[in-house]
Amino acid sequence: MTRLRRGFHLTRRGLLAAAGSAAALPAALTSAGPVAAPPAAGVARLREYWPCRYGQVNVRTWGPAVAAATRPPLLCLHQNPRSSRDFARLAPWLATDRRVYALDTPGCGDSDPPPSPASIAELAQALDEAITAGGAAGRDAALDVFGQHTGATLGLELAASRPGRVRRLALLGIPFVAPPEREAWRLRFAQSRPWVEDPAYLGAQWQRSVEAARGLGLPDEELLARFADALHAAPRAAWAFDAVFRYPFEARLPRVRQPTLVLVVDETIAPNSRAAAALLPAARIVELTELDGRALDAAPGRLATALRAFLDA
Repeated sequence: MTRLRRGFHLTRRGLLAAAGSAAALPAALTSAGPVAAPPAAGVARLREYWPCRYGQVNVRTWGPAVAAATRPPLLCLHQNPRSSRDFARLAPWLATDRRVYALDTPGCGDSDPPPSPASIAELAQALDEAITAGGAAGRDAALDVFGQHTGATLGLELAASRPGRVRRLALLGIPFVAPPEREAWRLRFAQSRPWVEDPAYLGAQWQRSVEAARGLGLPDEELLARFADALHAAPRAAWAFDAVFRYPFEARLPRVRQPTLVLVVDETIAPNSRAAAALLPAARIVELTELDGRALDAAPGRLATALRAFLDA
């Protein structure tokens, strides 16, 4: 075992890689403000598994390779049916002075699935168990949370149900739909797809992935890995959508008292994010509508600038 400072270590499940520098990002934030250059060296990266009620949760971790972390840890939660791989470009920008933990939601990526459909509350409880078991934070210790879409919903529930666990909450795309329309959204998204029965459907989804990644500079192996993640979660993808559109947003959002940042980009659910922010007692909205739903890959520096201005305030 090779050990790094302050508990960073590598096992057979871990990998150390140069991914970032200790240069600070600017604290000021405007949608057109300056963005720091990407980090070049000095960030450690490792892979590990943390236990929860459903089995093992796959975790990608970034943090300072030499100096000790001086900021609270940041938990990153992805959208369905993706994986923690989504944060691979953003995390090094933030991990120069904090540990960044990106978790695969149970049933996605390399995490074990629940045996049957689980609610948002149950999934959030499982993630909380993993955080404690993995040592990201003690049972009553607080960390920051950043979530996108399904991950945003899980972050909201974690903040509402475990207020001592979440210090600050940042959200990118909140799938909040008012009750009159919510059932229609649930029926639209929470349905099985013909992944096996219709080869043409599989091909069409691959083509969509290629088109969505155009211009992002993703290597072929990364594009294939992300598509494989989606395929791995495909049999259970409807479960997460069903959970999101059954989630009682109106009852839970007012219970989130932590400082909350709502990042709004140019995407279909931008109005939904703004509507959800109106129900959050301590929310502020930052409009980044010059970016679209691919912002994690297309503009990690700009997102990191926005997140640092909020998290480090």
